Amino acid sequence: MSGRRIADLATHDEAFISVQQFATYLGVDYRTVRNKWIKAGALPAYTFEGVWRIKRSDAMAFVERHRLNGCSVLDPPLTSMPVHPRKVT
Repeated sequence: MSGRRIADLATHDEAFISVQQFATYLGVDYRTVRNKWIKAGALPAYTFEGVWRIKRSDAMAFVERHRLNGCSVLDPPLTSMPVHPRKVT
C-alpha cells in the first residue's frame, strides 16, 4: 500500500471499537461477540496485531438487523461510544 493510501486511511471518518466495548454496550460477554457472532461471520471484524476491532458502522448495522417491531435498540446511540485511535504506520 502506498504512503498516500495510508494517509487517506488516517483521515477517513470510520472509527473502530473494541469487542469488549461492543459487548459491554449490548450487555453480553465479550466471548459471545467474538466466538458466536464474529467467528460465525454474522459480525464483520478486523484484527490488528492480534487485537480484534469492529467498525462502528458494522456494529450499528448488526444491531439494526436485530431490531424488533420497528423499534431501535440503540439508546443511547452507538455513535456516543468512545473510540480507539488508529495508528498509521
